[in-house]
Amino acid sequence: MNVQKSIKLKSFDEIERNGWTIQMSTLNDHYILFILRSKKSGQTVIRYFDDEDIAKEFVDSIIELESEDEHDI
Repeated sequence: MNVQKSIKLKSFDEIERNGWTIQMSTLNDHYILFILRSKKSGQTVIRYFDDEDIAKEFVDSIIELESEDEHDI
């Protein structure tokens, strides 16, 4: 039996906040993927979430960091 699973990926325009470039995508309207890049240090952070509130808290905590420094995230 051949089973195909439908994948629905939606990506949004990049935005910039406090020196961080943020790209967001959703998968099947459930999972949230964030790619955050510091415009000054080049640090890249990739995280996915299945809870919108936790995702928002994470992104808010990142954009509060100074973008010119490297951070342990």
